Amino acid sequence: MSRPPAVGPTVAPTSARPSTRAPQRPPAVSGRYRVVQSFDGGFIGEVLIVNASGADHGWTVRFDFTGGRLVTAWVEGVPQGTLRQSDGSFTYVSGVDVPAGGSVPLRFHLERASTTPRGCTVDGVRCGGF
Repeated sequence: MSRPPAVGPTVAPTSARPSTRAPQRPPAVSGRYRVVQSFDGGFIGEVLIVNASGADHGWTVRFDFTGGRLVTAWVEGVPQGTLRQSDGSFTYVSGVDVPAGGSVPLRFHLERASTTPRGCTVDGVRCGGF
């Protein structure tokens, strides 16, 4: 008695599936750096904090400059946050939340420093503007 030849398993063709990763959302809070005013021996800088989320949000700005001296940092018309500095790095933690869909300018006065920071972040996300 003869048997029919053995047939191996059939393999279905594979189909390419699109990635199921969710698209990346922009950060809830971001920042944009600029120089507001420059003068002999120093400048006034600003990080504009923008809240693109639907809820009020606290924020932390960190900026790094080579050398120089930070004279002061402020947000006009609201309770001030907390400023810490160490070896050319400055961290400002908000005193108030930035409202949903709103913005808040953090300004600072630096002396004897380059107007271009080595780094600038808002909640760990790199600032734009330079």
